[in-house]
Amino acid sequence: MSSACTKKLTIAELSSDQTVIYDDIKQSHLVVRIPTQGRKIRVLKEKLKTTTNSNASASIKSAIQVAQKEDNDFSKELIGAFREYYTFTPFVFVADTLFQQFLAGDNTVFLDKKGIQIEIKDFNRDKYYLVIQGAQKEQLRFVDKYYQPTSVVPVYRHIFGKIAELRNRKRFLEKQVFYFESNLRYIESLKI
Repeated sequence: MSSACTKKLTIAELSSDQTVIYDDIKQSHLVVRIPTQGRKIRVLKEKLKTTTNSNASASIKSAIQVAQKEDNDFSKELIGAFREYYTFTPFVFVADTLFQQFLAGDNTVFLDKKGIQIEIKDFNRDKYYLVIQGAQKEQLRFVDKYYQPTSVVPVYRHIFGKIAELRNRKRFLEKQVFYFESNLRYIESLKI
């Protein structure tokens, strides 16, 4: 799989900060935050409770089902992309709707590579990295736990990103995950 055109670092250009970040990533968990429409679904469910019109009720139920299906489809594509193309570090997923619980210390909110909820009793909250939603839902950003981009894994740039995403979201997600993996593996090859 080819990735976007970006200038590759040479060993001379690899700064000590980048080496430290790389080593830190290598020893960390990657938490992939799955964007959801939780807020929209909650609002629709509240609206459904107060709606007496059967046509409006059916319309709201339909909108809830569509949002849930979209969330489910996106989750499957994102989890599949990581399962297929990312092996650099251990990774888990957390749905947007459960992210505050994760930040509060709940270790039961994780999903594994199969999308099954798991508990990680010894999760190191001092050392982890995140993949979060970028400008669009389909754009992924590799950041530290303080939401700062890393110089080791810059944002995936693709000239036709939005067009590619519209045509084949699954493929667009896969390319970004492959880009993360290949950047980290390239730096690993420089260090050897």
